Amino acid sequence: MRRTFSKKVIAQTLFLLLLFATLCTLIVASLDARTAYKPPSGAAATPTSKTTGSVSQHFVKVCGTHLCINGKQWEPYFASTYDASHHLTWDIETAAQGHLNTLRITNFLDEDGNPLTAPYNEVHWRIVDQLIAGARAKGLHVLLDLSTYRNLTTQNDTRNPYLVDWKPFLTFVINRVNTVTKVRYGDDPTIAMFALAGEVNPPNGTNPLHETTQQIDTFFARTAREFKTLDHNQLLSPGGLYQFSWNSGVDYKTIFSNPDLDVCAVHSPPTGPDAAITAQFCASIHKPWLWEEFFQPQGASDQARAQFFQQTYRAAKQLHAAGIGFWNLGPGLGANNDDVGPQTPLTWQVIIKNAPPLSP
Repeated sequence: MRRTFSKKVIAQTLFLLLLFATLCTLIVASLDARTAYKPPSGAAATPTSKTTGSVSQHFVKVCGTHLCINGKQWEPYFASTYDASHHLTWDIETAAQGHLNTLRITNFLDEDGNPLTAPYNEVHWRIVDQLIAGARAKGLHVLLDLSTYRNLTTQNDTRNPYLVDWKPFLTFVINRVNTVTKVRYGDDPTIAMFALAGEVNPPNGTNPLHETTQQIDTFFARTAREFKTLDHNQLLSPGGLYQFSWNSGVDYKTIFSNPDLDVCAVHSPPTGPDAAITAQFCASIHKPWLWEEFFQPQGASDQARAQFFQQTYRAAKQLHAAGIGFWNLGPGLGANNDDVGPQTPLTWQVIIKNAPPLSP
């Protein structure tokens, strides 16, 4: 009996020792996890940083044929900022004063530069950084238009830009960390949307580079797919297309139907057919569409421009556009100048009057 009892005691003792050792290991592992190094909250984001769930809720999303933020309908009401480097602060402050909620940043690269280096020029990208940071500080969003890269890769109309693979450039853009906000572009809810390359030259028109419809369609399919493998946060637009009402060779139906493109977009005056064509087709495929650009030079007179802008905003509402933007926000003056701002007071008042409610 004594020998049997002794074996039981030994077995129980060994079991308790094993259990104690296991508990000690778990406690040490827990303490290591708690004391592991974590970057300070103000540290710069890295290109591999991930968006947290709470932040991702604030990205602009597609909600049926509209756009939304946090589940509430949101209408991008914007202007382009061409040549903003000369009046960057003015553009940001004036956009807020004009009740715009978005800035479309475009033509920001040196389009005559070397296509191997100009797309990555730090001087130009720091201007974009400042625009995004300034918009963020004012509660505005940004539409970052990458058509400037398409323009650059034509190499002064000597190279077909639709044969260029954009993956290296897209990787650079999406992984760029803003030098002002320290937020990676692909993780920044301030950037509501990227646009690829609007105003495609019609293959059936005057076409010195001989771009074909198939090459253009393949470009949008390839580039949109590359973008979506890199960026799961921001929306993607093809950029504003046009010239649909004749046999131009611009295959807007194929491009707009691409599942990797979240919205349709058009450049059109209110009297042209392209906006109505876009509205009808994109309603049929249940996608939101943007009236991305319209304009009229100052030589038309401020009163005539004000009427033109009002006509366009009215048409956008009638055609159920998800958002609308004009070309161009700027302080310039002159008969051939497209700038709009407080220096064109009648047109400026129309912009303020047609602004949607405050962003959600």
